[in-house]
Amino acid sequence: MACDASRDSKGVATVLETAIHPGAILLGKYRVERALGRGGMGLVVAARHIELRELFAIKLLAPSREDHPTAVSRFLREARAAARLTSEHAARVYDVGRLDDGTPFLVMEYLDGDNLDALLRRRGALPLGEAVRLVLEACDAIAEAHAIGIVHRDLKPSNLFLARRHNGRPCLKVIDFGVSKQSGESERLTQTGAIVGSPHCMSPEQIRAPQTVDGRSDIWALGVILYLLTTGQEPFRGGSLPGVIHSVLNTQPVPPSQLRPELPPAFDEVVARCLRKRLEERYATIEEFAAAVRSLAGLVDETPPIAMPEALPSSRISDVVEPILPASSETPSTLITELRVFISCRSDVAEDRQVATAFHEALAAAGASPFFAPRDVAGHEDWTRVVSQALRSCDAFLLLLSPHAAVSEMVAAEFDMARQLAARSGGRPCILPVYVHPPDDQAQGHPLQERLQDLEHAFWNDVSDTPLIVKTLLERIGRRGVVLPAQTQPKPTVAARRPAPAAPAKTQLELPGGIVSARSPCYVARPSLEEACLREVVKPGALIRIRGPRQMGKTSLMMGIMEHAAQLGARTVTINLQLADAAILADQARFLRWLCAVVTRRLKLPVQRIDELWDHIFGAKDNCSAYFEEHLLPGAGPLVLALDHVDRLFESPATAEEILALLRAWHEMGKSQSPWHDLRLVLVYSTEMYVPLNINRSPFNVGLPAVLAEWDADMVQDLAQRHGLTLGRADIDQLMGLLGGHPHLVRIALYHLAGGMSLADLMKTAATDEGLFADHLKHLLWQLQSQPELCEAARHVMAATEPVRLSTELSFKLVSLGLVRLQGNEVIPGRDLYRRYLAMRLPARG
Repeated sequence: MACDASRDSKGVATVLETAIHPGAILLGKYRVERALGRGGMGLVVAARHIELRELFAIKLLAPSREDHPTAVSRFLREARAAARLTSEHAARVYDVGRLDDGTPFLVMEYLDGDNLDALLRRRGALPLGEAVRLVLEACDAIAEAHAIGIVHRDLKPSNLFLARRHNGRPCLKVIDFGVSKQSGESERLTQTGAIVGSPHCMSPEQIRAPQTVDGRSDIWALGVILYLLTTGQEPFRGGSLPGVIHSVLNTQPVPPSQLRPELPPAFDEVVARCLRKRLEERYATIEEFAAAVRSLAGLVDETPPIAMPEALPSSRISDVVEPILPASSETPSTLITELRVFISCRSDVAEDRQVATAFHEALAAAGASPFFAPRDVAGHEDWTRVVSQALRSCDAFLLLLSPHAAVSEMVAAEFDMARQLAARSGGRPCILPVYVHPPDDQAQGHPLQERLQDLEHAFWNDVSDTPLIVKTLLERIGRRGVVLPAQTQPKPTVAARRPAPAAPAKTQLELPGGIVSARSPCYVARPSLEEACLREVVKPGALIRIRGPRQMGKTSLMMGIMEHAAQLGARTVTINLQLADAAILADQARFLRWLCAVVTRRLKLPVQRIDELWDHIFGAKDNCSAYFEEHLLPGAGPLVLALDHVDRLFESPATAEEILALLRAWHEMGKSQSPWHDLRLVLVYSTEMYVPLNINRSPFNVGLPAVLAEWDADMVQDLAQRHGLTLGRADIDQLMGLLGGHPHLVRIALYHLAGGMSLADLMKTAATDEGLFADHLKHLLWQLQSQPELCEAARHVMAATEPVRLSTELSFKLVSLGLVRLQGNEVIPGRDLYRRYLAMRLPARG
């Protein structure tokens, strides 16, 4: 839910509720399930997307409001304001327009939970620590709004919504920007003398002259909310509306500590400064207010800091989040947006940057708003936030897939984020992969191939293809920034692949990245480990557990095992859990049904049998087991099922515990029961589950463990020789002193050394954004900064001179990234490269 449902205006929404009943289909793709609330502006309903099966909240303007001179404009203003915000603490708006009968609508994220007004009525005053955390989360959204010129103007407990994330944890969302003010926007919508907002939380200047307010009015409102959350009482009261207004304008509130003596004097000072009548006496910015609130964290239990968005330079704001333009007279029923296109490429490769720059210029010339990080975030210290924000706000994602980009960690991460956003929003951003000057085999075999297989793509051979690809992209997303429905989406008429111009013959080194085949000259064997796995996979009921930090060669080992099993006549199915949507992973029943469907499809069996054999009376685990037993296991030869990236299950601990217990049960049945002896399991993961499992329900203490360690000096020297390099032991030791024996990093180093780079230059630039490892290091930094608690733990470890003790969960997560190594119950930096790079970018806090 994303509305203020506390106002009961039944008469306003009666007509809508009659027409928008449960079961009604809106926009041809949303089935209404129930009403969430009604207010003065209209009705909000929960509706499920027919194809995606995801719930959305749809807000509809009541017919009785459509003729009001400001209603539609205010309604659309809420859309413009909310659609520009990307903070996780701002309710997202995905679509806006009119139904066939002319009713204006907003499609918003569905929020499961309740607002703070209801929370206060249910619980009364909150502990100081909880109140501080909630207000800081609100500050996160409001700071971003202020940075792009938006003042909310109606902050109050009922517009702060405490939603539940998929993992069950709470997340505060700021909702209802319907009376927001945007810098430079005409204030004709605010009539002289009209009160805009809610009197109990309104600042004096908002009562006197609402058209002149700035961000300090939001600070006043947050001060009122902080007072209310901690005392359970409103600071300004009166028996009537005039009485409340008189109190706001003329009285000083009772200090909170007089109502709750346990509140510290510092808290009184923070609230009092928010509620100064004179604007210049309040906190000047939301960041300053948040810093003061955060300083209270030392007075309460472990209040986690929230990263506050910094205002972007004015020249960059339009590049990151473009404002939605007002509707033109030619298209009165639809809000037109400037099309925002995110260009993803291997930005540390000069040729790729040139192609991306050409697309940037062509898109800008076509009237779109392109974003290309090396060009649009140059010199910005907080580049990770800017790139994430640009991704969340884009209408299209242009993936320039050169051979170098196909093995890029940053490109893969950007693509995965775009795909997740598109899955949640019903197709926005529109994704177009473009194979850049591909050789004959470029469209197959690269690490992203499996994730791109269902997407239409284009080929770029030279500059003559750029205009056609740009035209195709703009046609696919439409001139209003809306992805066209699949049934009407034009088939891209893009350039076909043409033979690349002949190049002088030379030895081609294999680009480092992705899966390394055992037949590759770059494959480094681990004979004893591999032979043990090959012997184990042929045994009835076998279970092999491949574990090691990311990019250690786990998937390559898994593929070798699967290839060996197939050669011996087994049926093999490999499932990469990175391809599973978060919503599937969070729901045990949905995941098990998905698992059955994927295995069935990979074995080329009729998928419809799932519906025939699935009976909800028996529960998901029994249904899944019966389906395997009756439909999948009987067949020609054993079935080897490999699950790659099992760690993704850990994102939903309750689901993970049940799924892993089921795998353990299948393994146990495979020892003695037919047909389960024909099932062999291969589990690939980076770290153990950090939520304890019952020893008898865990698959992590049975079967064959295959733990991948780093390469030793002999392995590195052997691979160097295969690259045509003559490196002495001192050179090898110097290289490993920087990189350890990390397979991926060593391969990057040897590839460039074989290409002519000197070891001295490699060592000098290694830990910089211009060095060989920039793509890898930037990806690590992006991952860390998207998880503040993990980022703070990494900061602590990289700055320490002694081993550091962390929580089990944080230690395991950092180990899985390869950032740290365990030393007993403590951790140390995993390699000098990480320590040098991250110590500069995650400086110790003063």
